[in-house]
Amino acid sequence: MSNNTEPTELTLEEGIGELFKEEKIPELNTEMNIWKVIESLDGYIFYTEHDAADGRISLSSESDKYLQVVKKVSELLVNKLKEFNVIPPSEYSECETRQELPPAPEGKTYYWEWYETMSKEYYTEAYNKILCSACPFVEDNPTETMQCRTPCDVFPGTVYRLFEPHRCAMVDMLTWNEEELYKQVQEKGGDDVLKRFKQKIWNLKNKT
Repeated sequence: MSNNTEPTELTLEEGIGELFKEEKIPELNTEMNIWKVIESLDGYIFYTEHDAADGRISLSSESDKYLQVVKKVSELLVNKLKEFNVIPPSEYSECETRQELPPAPEGKTYYWEWYETMSKEYYTEAYNKILCSACPFVEDNPTETMQCRTPCDVFPGTVYRLFEPHRCAMVDMLTWNEEELYKQVQEKGGDDVLKRFKQKIWNLKNKT
């Protein structure tokens, strides 16, 4: 991208190349890959604008230019989703809010419905890759999971992530040892739950 190119003139290829010139350019061949990039870019936009509005950071002309490129690339990616029969917000009627949209045409879906579906799929997959997903002390709560929190009944605080996928936070905090962990799981869920819990640990530890 030349220095004279305005964000409004960017192609998706130019914008992606500009944003990821110091790292591997992401593949954009699947809906999940596109969702991941949009999620990353929109997170950057939100926190940058929020911090600037609160006076925590000051945007230079260069950083503001970069922010505009991020916004443009996010917009282009949303429009690229039309290849997957996703209707972007730019094609909603002006009078339609998300609650007022008529049913999508057969074979198509609205962007925000698509976004929520992909979010749930991503965070559910991530959750299933940690020990908490087999623990009887964790209430399976998709809302909590999508906010990167694990709703644990016994941990004294909030579990955002584990040090290792197969290690219980209660053990890492030195509250329980392994023997106590198994005892508590068995008392809470019974022998079958304990068996699945131990199998999950083995699977995660031996994952290649």
